[in-house]
Amino acid sequence: WLVRDIAGGMAGRFFITRSRVQGLLRSAYGTEPTPAQIESYAKALRLPGTARALLAGGRFSFETDHLNASEMQVPVISIWGEKDSWVPFESRRKIAESMSNAGIVIIPDAGHNPMETHKEAFLSAWIPFLLGNTVKDQSKAKTPVR
Repeated sequence: WLVRDIAGGMAGRFFITRSRVQGLLRSAYGTEPTPAQIESYAKALRLPGTARALLAGGRFSFETDHLNASEMQVPVISIWGEKDSWVPFESRRKIAESMSNAGIVIIPDAGHNPMETHKEAFLSAWIPFLLGNTVKDQSKAKTPVR
């Protein structure tokens, strides 16, 4: 934890630059971020403790490795950006398809953050799901449902 705290503190002070944030967002969005998006993220990432928390969260990045998704008995929706290079759908396809109560929505041309870059398409899948409709019932959705 000491190394993580020191590394997190240093990252927050020295490595959160506008150009690095721009590169991260470009990668996550799959398109060029706006100056406002870059500044908003940079400001948030510079808050004390944020970089440290992000580094600490990395230890949970494999939480799905031992997930027995086929036993889940609750409705699930998997919304993916078609061009997600951070967590490609193919890397989680087996899990998503093993859940009997899961619907899968792939948003065309979206990267890792479709909730930010493709709000309308994301919400056209998410809101009906929250209201109790299954993804399969969303035949009028503007996004392809698989």
